[in-house]
Amino acid sequence: MDSIINIGIILTYVMVGVATLTTVLFGLKKMLSNTKNAKKTLYTIGGLILVCIISYILASGDVLSSYEKYDISSSQSKNVGMGLVMFYILAAGVGSVQGGIQACSRSLFGKLVPEEKSGEFFGFFNTFGKAGAFIGPALVAIFITVFDSITIALTPIILLFITGGMIMLKVKEPNETIK
Repeated sequence: MDSIINIGIILTYVMVGVATLTTVLFGLKKMLSNTKNAKKTLYTIGGLILVCIISYILASGDVLSSYEKYDISSSQSKNVGMGLVMFYILAAGVGSVQGGIQACSRSLFGKLVPEEKSGEFFGFFNTFGKAGAFIGPALVAIFITVFDSITIALTPIILLFITGGMIMLKVKEPNETIK
Protein backbone atom coordinates (compact mmCIF):
# COMPACT_ATOMS: atom_id res chain seq x y z
CA MET A 1 0.00 0.00 0.00
CA ASP A 2 2.94 2.29 0.73
CA SER A 3 4.16 2.12 -2.87
CA ILE A 4 0.72 3.09 -4.21
CA ILE A 5 0.74 6.28 -2.14
CA ASN A 6 4.27 7.08 -3.30
CA ILE A 7 3.17 6.53 -6.90
CA GLY A 8 0.26 8.93 -6.28
CA ILE A 9 2.60 11.58 -4.92
CA ILE A 10 4.99 11.15 -7.83
CA LEU A 11 2.13 11.33 -10.35
CA THR A 12 0.90 14.52 -8.70
CA TYR A 13 4.35 16.05 -9.15
CA VAL A 14 4.49 14.88 -12.75
CA MET A 15 1.00 16.24 -13.60
CA VAL A 16 1.69 19.64 -12.03
CA GLY A 17 5.07 19.76 -13.77
CA VAL A 18 3.65 18.80 -17.16
CA ALA A 19 0.80 21.32 -16.82
CA THR A 20 3.22 24.07 -15.88
CA LEU A 21 5.72 23.19 -18.60
CA THR A 22 2.97 22.96 -21.24
CA THR A 23 1.53 26.31 -20.24
CA VAL A 24 4.91 28.01 -20.29
CA LEU A 25 6.04 26.47 -23.61
CA PHE A 26 2.78 27.19 -25.44
CA GLY A 27 2.81 30.69 -23.97
CA LEU A 28 6.34 31.31 -25.20
CA LYS A 29 5.48 29.89 -28.62
CA LYS A 30 2.49 32.22 -28.89
CA MET A 31 4.55 35.20 -27.69
CA LEU A 32 7.29 34.58 -30.23
CA SER A 33 4.88 33.99 -33.12
CA ASN A 34 2.82 37.14 -32.44
CA THR A 35 4.41 39.80 -30.28
CA LYS A 36 1.12 41.72 -30.02
CA ASN A 37 -0.22 38.92 -27.83
CA ALA A 38 2.84 38.94 -25.55
CA LYS A 39 1.09 40.97 -22.85
CA LYS A 40 -1.88 38.56 -22.70
CA THR A 41 0.47 35.58 -22.66
CA LEU A 42 2.51 37.01 -19.80
CA TYR A 43 -0.71 37.64 -17.85
CA THR A 44 -1.71 34.01 -18.40
CA ILE A 45 1.64 32.66 -17.23
CA GLY A 46 1.54 35.02 -14.25
CA GLY A 47 -1.96 33.75 -13.47
CA LEU A 48 -0.75 30.15 -13.41
CA ILE A 49 2.13 31.08 -11.13
CA LEU A 50 -0.33 32.93 -8.88
CA VAL A 51 -2.58 29.83 -8.74
CA CYS A 52 0.48 27.74 -7.76
CA ILE A 53 1.39 30.17 -4.98
CA ILE A 54 -2.20 30.43 -3.68
CA SER A 55 -2.52 26.63 -3.78
CA TYR A 56 0.67 26.22 -1.78
CA ILE A 57 -0.47 28.78 0.81
CA LEU A 58 -3.90 27.16 1.19
CA ALA A 59 -2.56 23.60 1.40
CA SER A 60 -2.24 22.05 4.82
CA GLY A 61 0.89 20.24 5.90
CA ASP A 62 -0.99 18.17 8.48
CA VAL A 63 -0.60 14.42 8.17
CA LEU A 64 -3.79 12.61 9.10
CA SER A 65 -3.42 9.88 11.69
CA SER A 66 -4.62 7.30 9.17
CA TYR A 67 -1.63 8.14 6.94
CA GLU A 68 1.08 8.18 9.63
CA LYS A 69 1.81 4.49 9.02
CA TYR A 70 3.05 5.39 5.52
CA ASP A 71 5.78 7.74 6.80
CA ILE A 72 4.46 10.74 4.89
CA SER A 73 6.25 13.89 5.94
CA SER A 74 4.60 17.24 6.49
CA SER A 75 6.22 18.67 3.35
CA GLN A 76 4.99 15.75 1.24
CA SER A 77 1.50 16.25 2.61
CA LYS A 78 1.67 19.97 1.83
CA ASN A 79 2.82 19.29 -1.74
CA VAL A 80 0.02 16.80 -2.34
CA GLY A 81 -2.43 19.26 -0.81
CA MET A 82 -1.09 21.96 -3.13
CA GLY A 83 -1.69 19.71 -6.13
CA LEU A 84 -5.26 19.02 -5.02
CA VAL A 85 -6.06 22.68 -4.32
CA MET A 86 -4.51 23.66 -7.65
CA PHE A 87 -6.60 21.02 -9.41
CA TYR A 88 -9.80 22.32 -7.82
CA ILE A 89 -9.00 25.94 -8.69
CA LEU A 90 -8.14 25.10 -12.31
CA ALA A 91 -11.14 22.74 -12.63
CA ALA A 92 -13.43 25.54 -11.44
CA GLY A 93 -11.87 27.82 -14.06
CA VAL A 94 -12.38 25.27 -16.82
CA GLY A 95 -15.93 24.59 -15.67
CA SER A 96 -16.78 28.27 -15.78
CA VAL A 97 -15.88 28.53 -19.49
CA GLN A 98 -16.95 25.07 -20.67
CA GLY A 99 -20.20 26.36 -22.22
CA GLY A 100 -18.29 28.83 -24.39
CA ILE A 101 -15.85 26.14 -25.45
CA GLN A 102 -18.76 23.90 -26.47
CA ALA A 103 -20.25 26.74 -28.53
CA CYS A 104 -16.90 27.37 -30.23
CA SER A 105 -16.49 23.68 -31.07
CA ARG A 106 -19.96 23.58 -32.66
CA SER A 107 -19.20 26.77 -34.58
CA LEU A 108 -15.92 25.39 -35.94
CA PHE A 109 -17.59 22.08 -36.78
CA GLY A 110 -20.32 24.00 -38.64
CA LYS A 111 -17.64 25.71 -40.77
CA LEU A 112 -15.95 22.41 -41.61
CA VAL A 113 -18.95 20.33 -42.73
CA PRO A 114 -20.63 20.58 -46.12
CA GLU A 115 -23.78 22.68 -45.78
CA GLU A 116 -26.00 20.16 -47.57
CA LYS A 117 -24.98 17.36 -45.18
CA SER A 118 -24.87 19.35 -41.94
CA GLY A 119 -27.71 17.32 -40.36
CA GLU A 120 -25.84 14.07 -40.86
CA PHE A 121 -22.55 15.46 -39.61
CA PHE A 122 -24.10 17.06 -36.52
CA GLY A 123 -25.81 13.73 -35.83
CA PHE A 124 -22.38 12.09 -35.76
CA PHE A 125 -21.05 14.96 -33.65
CA ASN A 126 -23.82 14.41 -31.09
CA THR A 127 -23.38 10.61 -31.13
CA PHE A 128 -19.64 10.88 -30.48
CA GLY A 129 -20.32 13.38 -27.69
CA LYS A 130 -22.65 10.90 -26.03
CA ALA A 131 -20.17 8.07 -26.60
CA GLY A 132 -17.42 10.17 -25.01
CA ALA A 133 -19.61 10.79 -21.98
CA PHE A 134 -19.83 7.02 -21.58
CA ILE A 135 -16.35 5.86 -22.63
CA GLY A 136 -14.37 8.14 -20.27
CA PRO A 137 -16.13 7.08 -17.05
CA ALA A 138 -16.23 3.45 -18.24
CA LEU A 139 -12.45 3.41 -18.77
CA VAL A 140 -11.89 4.98 -15.34
CA ALA A 141 -14.16 2.35 -13.74
CA ILE A 142 -12.31 -0.47 -15.53
CA PHE A 143 -8.91 0.86 -14.44
CA ILE A 144 -10.09 1.29 -10.83
CA THR A 145 -11.39 -2.28 -10.83
CA VAL A 146 -8.25 -3.75 -12.39
CA PHE A 147 -5.58 -1.68 -10.58
CA ASP A 148 -7.47 -0.70 -7.40
CA SER A 149 -6.02 2.81 -7.62
CA ILE A 150 -7.72 6.09 -8.49
CA THR A 151 -4.37 7.57 -9.51
CA ILE A 152 -3.70 4.94 -12.15
CA ALA A 153 -7.36 5.17 -13.22
CA LEU A 154 -6.70 8.68 -14.56
CA THR A 155 -4.28 7.29 -17.15
CA PRO A 156 -6.91 6.62 -19.85
CA ILE A 157 -8.30 10.15 -19.44
CA ILE A 158 -4.82 11.62 -19.93
CA LEU A 159 -4.30 9.42 -22.99
CA LEU A 160 -7.67 10.49 -24.44
CA PHE A 161 -6.73 14.17 -24.03
CA ILE A 162 -3.34 13.62 -25.67
CA THR A 163 -4.94 11.71 -28.56
CA GLY A 164 -7.58 14.42 -29.03
CA GLY A 165 -4.92 17.12 -29.01
CA MET A 166 -2.88 15.28 -31.64
CA ILE A 167 -5.98 14.90 -33.83
CA MET A 168 -6.83 18.60 -33.44
CA LEU A 169 -3.35 19.58 -34.65
CA LYS A 170 -4.30 18.14 -38.06
CA VAL A 171 -7.63 20.02 -38.33
CA LYS A 172 -7.51 22.73 -40.97
CA GLU A 173 -9.92 25.63 -40.81
CA PRO A 174 -11.41 26.68 -44.17
CA ASN A 175 -9.05 29.67 -44.64
CA GLU A 176 -5.80 28.29 -43.24
CA THR A 177 -3.05 25.94 -44.34
CA ILE A 178 -1.38 23.25 -42.26
CA LYS A 179 2.34 23.78 -41.78
